[in-house]
Amino acid sequence: MIATAAGAALLAACTSSASHPAGTGRTAASPARTGSVRYLPPAACPVTRGVAGTPPPPALDYQPPPPVPYVHDWYGNQALWVMLPARGRLPSQRDPAAGWPGRLSTKFPWYGLRPGQLHVTGRRLDGPGRFAAEVGTVQQGYGPPGFVPSNLHWSGPGCWRLTATLAGSSLSITARVNPP
Repeated sequence: MIATAAGAALLAACTSSASHPAGTGRTAASPARTGSVRYLPPAACPVTRGVAGTPPPPALDYQPPPPVPYVHDWYGNQALWVMLPARGRLPSQRDPAAGWPGRLSTKFPWYGLRPGQLHVTGRRLDGPGRFAAEVGTVQQGYGPPGFVPSNLHWSGPGCWRLTATLAGSSLSITARVNPP
């Protein structure tokens, strides 16, 4: 009987939450899963850096100055380009919105080389966070190709990963959002 109890205890200790089919066993609120979210230490934000002097694609027909003063080096792919924030830091301003206390906002320019609706998602890397984006279209008087304005909304300052998608192509950047 002791051997059977020891065997059952050993088997229970070796069973992970991954062995429980979806909808059974442990839930997302159980202690085994709450500790699984890991955030970066604040000083470890891997901001995206461009190569100084990289020109935008000729198709953008970019004419300086940039639409906001806090961006400079170009970074992009076959569908999307951005001017990266200086030293990887984006400024923010207080933007009170009903139901979202403490909301911050930043205007950020995107450049699309293809027609279509640009979608932007954001995820905070150094803690929990909430994100939303208001994004224009390439066709709204700027192209294609051309400038796509956006207003990004953050629950607070920190390290944020942005992913923009246009016509099946994605571009991700990481930046530190500064407090107002």
